[in-house]
Amino acid sequence: MNNTSHGSLLMDMEILVVDDCQNERDLLSLYLIKEGYKIRCASTGEEALAAVKSSIPDIILLDIMLPDIEGFEICRRLKSNEITKKIPVIFISAKREGKDIVEGLRKGGVDYIIKPFAKEEVLARVRNQLELRVLLKLHEQSDQELKQSAIKLQETNKTLEEYIDKHEAAQDRMVQTEKLAGVGRLTAGVCHEILNPLNIISGQTQALILERSEDGELIQDLNMIMEEIGRIDKIIDGLLAFSRRGTNQSVLLEVNMELESLLSFLESDMSHDGIKVVRKFAEDLPSIKADSDQLRQVFFNIINNAKYAMGEGGRLTISTEVFVPQGQEKRDDSQNEEGYVCIKISDTGSGIKKENIKKIFEPFFTTKPINTGTGLGLSVCHSIVEQNGGTLDVKSEYGEGTTFIILMPVNNQNDESVEQTSQLFIDQEEELGQEKWDSVKPL
Repeated sequence: MNNTSHGSLLMDMEILVVDDCQNERDLLSLYLIKEGYKIRCASTGEEALAAVKSSIPDIILLDIMLPDIEGFEICRRLKSNEITKKIPVIFISAKREGKDIVEGLRKGGVDYIIKPFAKEEVLARVRNQLELRVLLKLHEQSDQELKQSAIKLQETNKTLEEYIDKHEAAQDRMVQTEKLAGVGRLTAGVCHEILNPLNIISGQTQALILERSEDGELIQDLNMIMEEIGRIDKIIDGLLAFSRRGTNQSVLLEVNMELESLLSFLESDMSHDGIKVVRKFAEDLPSIKADSDQLRQVFFNIINNAKYAMGEGGRLTISTEVFVPQGQEKRDDSQNEEGYVCIKISDTGSGIKKENIKKIFEPFFTTKPINTGTGLGLSVCHSIVEQNGGTLDVKSEYGEGTTFIILMPVNNQNDESVEQTSQLFIDQEEELGQEKWDSVKPL
């Protein structure tokens, strides 16, 4: 800081002169006014405290012997107050003994001037304290600016982290889509090539079973071969279902009705397994355009996985609602409704480990025992939802349960729009938490 700006700051500072002797009060004021300082005066302790309360001075010149309150007591009160404790106090007194000077410094004074005072001494000591005061103010200002900068930096970092997370999620989603599409193209041709020799093997094995029916050990081995052929056939059926793109028969359908129809014959079986089904269906849910059979297959696979994950019992919650992104108005004309139908299927099962979340839609990935699953169910579900213009996402905490989120456009949207909206919906879910779904209201 240069001398000019420093001097300018000093001139803006205010000094409170407290002395019961008018001559000395006037003399001090004269010295200080000539230096360009702003001056206020008080003749008693009460006046001094009132003056400080109305406006905080930058420094106080304080006489010790006042008619009502002793200067030491005034200083003690100022230093015990959070608002006034930083005001520098210079004692000016006729008391010249060492114990008085020490007492003044103990009470919080920053300096002590003995009367009669010399002009140059007063001005030098006042200027010294005011310069320290300026430096303190500049330090506090810089400290505050630094804190504000740190807060802004934290906010910027948080925004950047959120952007990176969303970008990585979108990139993962794109890689996943490309991976599934690549597998679909590959399987369509390979499966047909495998089926021909598989049918021949199956036919020859069945013929051997008929011809060698009396050979018990051989029949046992042949039956094992037929079981494995059946497993291969099941995998191929799944792969073919996964690879069938563009064959869906889209019709207008009511999601709540489709779910209710499916639950009507699944609920009894789940009840026997100790699973309670909770419905949270939004009323007046708009129709969506999709393949009814394919969508039922998606619901069935996800519900069946939830049943498996809950083992000896739990709660299956199925919720529906309309999600309209901010800024997109819902029109009055029912044939031109905007937004998305969201279906949430939540279980209280074992959940999915964090390292497996990104893998569950990959073909052949499964956490089930090798003989109980092909690892194609969720891949097929993901493919079906995508073919019908929607998105399928999953949220899970290991040991606490899993939620699958299906987002279907009410009207046709482009793929990018649906992907972006899916992420918006997931962000909203994280912000609002379960409270939102505990109080679903009719739309």
